[in-house]
Amino acid sequence: MTFFLFLWVTHPGILVYLASSILFPGELEKTGSPNWRDYYYKNRRSFFFIFGAIAPLDIIDTLLKGLQHFQAQGPLYLPFIFCWGVGSLIAGITRSERYHSIWALLFPAILITYTALELVKLG
Repeated sequence: MTFFLFLWVTHPGILVYLASSILFPGELEKTGSPNWRDYYYKNRRSFFFIFGAIAPLDIIDTLLKGLQHFQAQGPLYLPFIFCWGVGSLIAGITRSERYHSIWALLFPAILITYTALELVKLG
């Protein structure tokens, strides 16, 4: 096992850890923000850019496992990854409370639906 392979295998976990440490910093008083809403909007870029980076990196990881493995992911794989990546990118850019409210409900719904459909496909 090479060091590059080690980094490649651990990068999703590292990105999830970084995103969660931004989203859940611990004590609010230590952040310098007066409330959680303010903290969220001040740190949305970092969180969503890190969280959204997982999606395109997953495509690369899937392709590295071979074209047959990539095709075996099925027709919903790319639309799901596209929604994840683009939705997170928009969430990182926009400050719209309406968008963030919709995305907070829509992404888990998309994730649960995609997972359920994949589980049904497995039998």
